[in-house]
Amino acid sequence: MKTHSIWGKAPTRLYKFIQMAEETLALNFTTCIVGCSDGKFLFPFARKKHYVTGLDIDDVALYGGVKNFPLRSKTKKVPYSGVNKFPPLKTITRKVIGIKERIELENLEKYTHIEKRDFYKNPPKEKFDLVFTSCSLHYTANSTFSLREKVQKLQDLVAPNGFLYIDYMMAIDENDVETYPQNKFFRKGEIKNYFDKDWEIISLRENNTPSFEAAHVECVFDHYHKFGYVLARKKALYKLKQKEICWNITPQCNQNCLYCLKFLGIKPLSLKENLKILKKLSNSGITEITWGGGEPLIYPHIDTLLKNSWQLGIKNMVVSNGSLLDEKRINHILKYIDTLTLSIDSVSDEINSKIGRGKKHFKQIDFIINYIQKNYPKINLKINTVVCSLNKKEIKPLLQYLNQKQVNAWRIFRVMPLRERAIKNYDRLKISQQEFDSIKKYLLENSIIKHIDFREMEDMEKSYILLIANGDIMCTKNGKDLKKGNALIDDLNYIN
Repeated sequence: MKTHSIWGKAPTRLYKFIQMAEETLALNFTTCIVGCSDGKFLFPFARKKHYVTGLDIDDVALYGGVKNFPLRSKTKKVPYSGVNKFPPLKTITRKVIGIKERIELENLEKYTHIEKRDFYKNPPKEKFDLVFTSCSLHYTANSTFSLREKVQKLQDLVAPNGFLYIDYMMAIDENDVETYPQNKFFRKGEIKNYFDKDWEIISLRENNTPSFEAAHVECVFDHYHKFGYVLARKKALYKLKQKEICWNITPQCNQNCLYCLKFLGIKPLSLKENLKILKKLSNSGITEITWGGGEPLIYPHIDTLLKNSWQLGIKNMVVSNGSLLDEKRINHILKYIDTLTLSIDSVSDEINSKIGRGKKHFKQIDFIINYIQKNYPKINLKINTVVCSLNKKEIKPLLQYLNQKQVNAWRIFRVMPLRERAIKNYDRLKISQQEFDSIKKYLLENSIIKHIDFREMEDMEKSYILLIANGDIMCTKNGKDLKKGNALIDDLNYIN
């Protein structure tokens, strides 16, 4: 059931604003309407399944009640002359439904959150991707604040990279401070002075002449307004020292590798929580995410995260064991990733089985490489290999295979005693420094792969900021994991 606002339809510019947000921001962007009234500006967002919060203090607008409406048969627009005066019209009292009932009637509870809140006296701490207000700066209840203070409060509500849209009223006579007090009505060009270097003004329009407005609810005589609107974007913050992060999105895996470095005993976050983290990473200056696990493709919402990350302009690199990649899945995820890294330790089914990958692992990896090189020759295809006691003698045939396939890069890790499973199995898997150096020398002399590099424990400690499935941010020092913070809770601009 579609309901209607007593204030009429939302203007076309609001729908253009929504379209711009859809094209610019991640799909799950959040919006706050300051002065939401009965929902004129809120419902266009909710009907398109965008999450929106509405703030207001008017009980009737929120919960329903009665309002006085002007009685008239026709409206005649009268050009502004400077001396126009209109008498109040007779009124009729009507029962109206509030925004909460409208939301229930349209079954939009999932996408909306309504608060009775005096925003300018008690602004929320949460930040939003979009903040919209239409004339709330001019309510009599807010007259104790200057215009600069009110604009600042709206700006503080916007997340980095987010947008602020303000519809505002201007003084018709800028010299008449009694009718148009300076803490209630803007003077021409004034508002742009309230946006500093942290903001980019995208659009600013102000009427040169007053426009006629017919009597309406809460103002039962014809009158004139002079309007302006500003659309601005808050610039992103770039304080993180590193611009890339490895995000182990889930500890779950469908293989059982003896040397696995995954974190055990942690619970993955929900899609909503991970989308919040993704926005925070983008706002903090992260430009590359390596998605790992466990097996990242097991996480049920990984496709949504990859798409949203891609829309935010982040480069996606996925490290996978390949077991869940058939033609359909490859075709889908390659739209949103820049690099696919496949894990392979041997061309031998027997060795792969001993390591814990299963006998069919090499066959699956071979299928993926062949399919991608045939259908997606421009994709950046890399290989990860862990060298341990079980496969150290199998590196030569693996090199022959990868030379033939001409993958873009090959990274070889020396097995390391890091985290629960790898520590438990390290004594049976370890190789000496001499053995690893010998393998390194052979590969460098015989590989035709463009990029080949080698990683040991100290390299891991220097290279990685690790975000794990519960949101904790970890780094490794002297063979031990140290928690630096939590991406869901903490300000990422101060985690280095």
